[in-house]
Amino acid sequence: MVKQYPYILQVLQLTGGGFDGDGNPIPSTEEFVDHAKCRDEANSAGKQINLVDGSALVFDSLIQLPKGPALIEVGSMVRVMEENVVRVKGTVKRFQKDQLHSRLWV
Repeated sequence: MVKQYPYILQVLQLTGGGFDGDGNPIPSTEEFVDHAKCRDEANSAGKQINLVDGSALVFDSLIQLPKGPALIEVGSMVRVMEENVVRVKGTVKRFQKDQLHSRLWV
């Protein structure tokens, strides 16, 4: 049986950080956190997307998500995982929620 969303989209989150009681800096930690199920499509045709500022950009991959996941900010680092293998990794160029699904361009 074919799965519509066979992979997992993970978003890089920064946690912690700041300063301790003596004013010494505490480094933040970076961790990829599961966000939603997904599927990815490589942009082998070299298609472009229009960004919010009106510029056009050739993207590497289009990631399809089911309806409902939370907004992912432009500039966030994401990766698509197939078990323990990274399929796609990059920064978000555009995120769009549609009526039946969401799309993410990397």
